[in-house]
Amino acid sequence: MGRRSGKISTSRQVTSAPAGLSKAEQRKRLLELDSDSLAAAFLELSTQNPDAADVIDRLTTKPTEKFDRIVRKLDAFKDTEEFYDWRRLTTLSRKLDSLLSEIKSSISDPRQGIELVTKFFESDRYIMENCDDDGMVGAVFEDEASDLFWYYAEQIEDKDWVFDVAMKLVKDDGYGCRFGLMSNTLQLTPDSIRHFISRLLKMTNGKMAERENRGHIIMIQSMAKQIKDAELYERCAWLLDKEISQNNMMGVAEVYLQCGDADSALEWLSRIPKQNARNVWGFEKLLLEIHKQTNNREETSNIAWRQFHEDRNVNSFETLLSMVGHDQKEQIIKDEVKLIHQSAPFSISDLKFLVQVGRLEDASKYLVKRAKYLDVNYFASLIPVAEVLQSNKLYVPASVIYRALIDSILNRSQESAYHLAADYFRKLGSMATKVDIWGNQYSHSDYTGQLRLAHGGKIGFWSHLK
Repeated sequence: MGRRSGKISTSRQVTSAPAGLSKAEQRKRLLELDSDSLAAAFLELSTQNPDAADVIDRLTTKPTEKFDRIVRKLDAFKDTEEFYDWRRLTTLSRKLDSLLSEIKSSISDPRQGIELVTKFFESDRYIMENCDDDGMVGAVFEDEASDLFWYYAEQIEDKDWVFDVAMKLVKDDGYGCRFGLMSNTLQLTPDSIRHFISRLLKMTNGKMAERENRGHIIMIQSMAKQIKDAELYERCAWLLDKEISQNNMMGVAEVYLQCGDADSALEWLSRIPKQNARNVWGFEKLLLEIHKQTNNREETSNIAWRQFHEDRNVNSFETLLSMVGHDQKEQIIKDEVKLIHQSAPFSISDLKFLVQVGRLEDASKYLVKRAKYLDVNYFASLIPVAEVLQSNKLYVPASVIYRALIDSILNRSQESAYHLAADYFRKLGSMATKVDIWGNQYSHSDYTGQLRLAHGGKIGFWSHLK
């Protein structure tokens, strides 16, 4: 509950909680208040906040009325003219999440639960046509709504009825929000999943000529993976493609590995041509897991080294150490630092690695030497590096990053980011007072002069510095 001021006309006054008061202490103090005071405070809050009003309505709804209340909220989607653009997608997704949570907390009867979740799915038309979704809203249907559907479904004995309801939803999927329902049945027991598979197999009759049958086979394949039935998964792969795609080869290998059959997994991976293997996403990771399971230390070590050199980071480094031994850590760092300095191009992963392993002086030298090659496309990664360098009093290399970001924003006349460029410029000024030697970098006064010559007319930027 948000903080508020002013008197409440009840027998006891409710005041704002002091800043920093813990939730436990807030709860303790609320429990000390009389019910009339709390009721008055909540009702006053409900007049100021629609979300608070909804919570109070939910809390005061009788158990026998909860189903109808949720139906009304679902029906409201049909009549709404409110549009959610990309800036308000989080608001919409939270609203949908909240509605699903209310269904679960309010409805204990599984058939009523299925009925409400089905109605939720059937509202996809009204929801999707009134938002500029980038995948966030669709994910609510694919994840939370699907999970809730199967949460209720497992409590119903008549699995054929559940299957028919689910298939009707999937068949009428005009907005792409429902197909994942049959691929997300982890809430079901293996026996229930196998029953669904048998129903789907009867529907396909082993044929894939029709588009509808192809969709059924994809569902079967997904369920086969969930129950770790590698042979059925492979059978579906052959039904889906006359010549199995490399991605499907990966999928078959992965399921065999999950079943503990590393030899079959390796045999399937070997079908992917060597010249293509490195370009197939996840190939190296899966190959590493296969060799781990077969205890092939030579191959696991080779793969770990290859992955580490392709992308030096703490995760690939830890994987490597688990293969070669943690006693090699310092020697490997020493050798890799030398290799990083010898490499000509700038690499954001190498820079981050140097920082992550505590080699800040080396990170500084690496950065300053390659200042003109700095890739500001890695904006999100460069800022944390600059902050670490600045906090460790390595002001010149930190300035190199901030200058590159400022130059990039101004060169592109990115007006929406001028305030950020101004913030970075203030950081430069703060650090400049602590720098005596700039080396081969321009001093702050010289850099500022160049900036005014190149971008003096960009009033929007300079106004942020006044």
